[in-house]
Amino acid sequence: MFHTSRKITDWLYTLFNHRKIIKELEEEAAKDFELKIKEFRQTVESTEVSIDSPFLSVFVDHLIRIFDEMGGDNYLSMSCVRGGRKYVFTIRPKEGKTPAQLAGELARENEELKAKIKKLQQ
Repeated sequence: MFHTSRKITDWLYTLFNHRKIIKELEEEAAKDFELKIKEFRQTVESTEVSIDSPFLSVFVDHLIRIFDEMGGDNYLSMSCVRGGRKYVFTIRPKEGKTPAQLAGELARENEELKAKIKKLQQ
């Protein structure tokens, strides 16, 4: 009899407190998706944000694995479209050069080669 009474009590508790129980479960499930900003630094050249998030850590780990498996030397760019607007995400090792830095180096090298060709043509 006690076992049946306990089941009824549990059922009534769940019936009367189901919203509270659901809210607690939702809050617990959402913890993995929380973003906690640990550090934020902005300079003229860059913005650095240190974020603590279990979900984001797993996501970034997968991106780094893709980068390494593809033989990434400098950076990996991915694009997506949301609301008709295109976004590009770039990851790179901290010591790597940004796409803009690489483009600048190539532009300078191009100008140097043009100057050498012009000099040789004279």
